[in-house]
Amino acid sequence: MSTDQAKAQAIGPSRGGQTTKIHAVTDLLGRPAILRLTAGNVADLTMAGPLMDRAGRVRCLIADKGYDADALRRRLHGEGAEAVIPGRSNR
Repeated sequence: MSTDQAKAQAIGPSRGGQTTKIHAVTDLLGRPAILRLTAGNVADLTMAGPLMDRAGRVRCLIADKGYDADALRRRLHGEGAEAVIPGRSNR
């Protein structure tokens, strides 16, 4: 597969081989409202801003530790939203 094909299909190397990540925003019932795909080697945090921009105002962000960053926590606090994100081991 060429590099251009891999980019178009959001496929990239990770510890498990060639993978794709799914980033999702859900409604209160857990139904997907916004979905984005990235290659497996793209940092989760790179999608936080675009997903939040698209989602509009949120009351709470529940995410895994891949989204643990001071800038994201500041943004959430500034918008009056609660961050439910476990800290990374090096925090």
